[in-house]
Amino acid sequence: GGVGAPGGCSMRPSSSPELGVLRAIVLLTALPNTTAVETLVKVMFPPVVEDAYNAMCLDATPAGYYLAEHPESTGWVIYLQGGGLCFTKEDCKNRTQTVLGSSKDWPPNMTDDSNVLASAEAGNPFGAFNKVWVPYGTGDCFTGTSRVNPHLGGLATTGHNVLNALVDHLINTTEFRKVTHVLFSGGSAGGIGVFHNVDWLADAVRTRANPNAIVKASPQGGYFLPRGLMLYKEFAAGVRIPLDIAATYYVQWLEGGYLNPTCAAALGRKKAQCWDVDVLQRFIKTPLFVAQNQIDSEQVAYQLECSLCSYDPNGTAKDFMAKYKTLAIASLRKFLTDADGTDRVVWAPSCYKHCENLCMAHAQSPAVIDGVSYAAGLGAWFFNGTGSGAAYIQGCPNGELLCTPICGNGCADAPGSPGGTADPPTPPN
Repeated sequence: GGVGAPGGCSMRPSSSPELGVLRAIVLLTALPNTTAVETLVKVMFPPVVEDAYNAMCLDATPAGYYLAEHPESTGWVIYLQGGGLCFTKEDCKNRTQTVLGSSKDWPPNMTDDSNVLASAEAGNPFGAFNKVWVPYGTGDCFTGTSRVNPHLGGLATTGHNVLNALVDHLINTTEFRKVTHVLFSGGSAGGIGVFHNVDWLADAVRTRANPNAIVKASPQGGYFLPRGLMLYKEFAAGVRIPLDIAATYYVQWLEGGYLNPTCAAALGRKKAQCWDVDVLQRFIKTPLFVAQNQIDSEQVAYQLECSLCSYDPNGTAKDFMAKYKTLAIASLRKFLTDADGTDRVVWAPSCYKHCENLCMAHAQSPAVIDGVSYAAGLGAWFFNGTGSGAAYIQGCPNGELLCTPICGNGCADAPGSPGGTADPPTPPN
């Protein structure tokens, strides 16, 4: 069992008609993993689509997606693969020699046995849905629109264009034109892409396919960055200069990509700040269920450069992680208070991990907060609205830094898929 939110602030009702559905999903997530694997087949954009939409990988090889159709369903899951952000010419050029920058070595199939693309037997509430996995070959968090990026040696950063092509290609080649429900998800860089593209996707689905379609999203480990963070070396030196906004201006200058138009219009000359999820979230109107670890190991160890941070830190590293946790929780709570009528939920275990414990399978994602697992909470919220507005933010007694008993491990954007996110080593709990 999990520890309640600080101050007993959970907004989940103690009893309601929907709790029967919630308990059913909890039981489903605990079922043995027998035939949990879903296999998706590669679909490449033909040259006419690639050219019409400027949708391609960094090295200008064709983009595409992986698909598993369930014709009896009008529900769809679209998942964006993670894999970091390339932000120098050398880094992006190196990516073109991998599946994170080129499609030339993408395999014919990919599989998922634990996340939102898995079968129902994995404990996935969306197991019966049609499933789309979008491989991450553009290095731009799915925001780029440049066929020739002058800041990155002429490489193509067209992640947003890929999504534009995807919607039309699905409408023209599958039963997507009959869609009634969409879950939009992604991990790490893919989770960032969900925040940036979710309102656009909702509009595209409703204007091109079904004006009454229900579109909701669940980014996993994509809240980059909580407001007020600084590099570890600056923190250790007593300097408190926030990194987030400065980094945002650089990335937006580099990518020159898609920005949420409502955010961009509101901020005007400061619209580059819309690349920062903590700024952007105020303007998102599509329902969101955010899954985020309270201390994100990717952000802490890599973006903020704390090599001494770990599950059992000491001294300044422990102080730094405590500071990160305080700022992260404050940002997640503000995400809820900024909702302005938008349906939002936060599910945040007290773990030092990135995305490897955020998925549907109970074995890989066993954490429970206020009696609710990620899979159970997401399913009940998506289908029944249960928990709308809830802050499933695990509180720790006696000022403990990390307290979730079993965080989980082994989740991936798609086990067996090309590429994947690189996470710092963490204990296999």
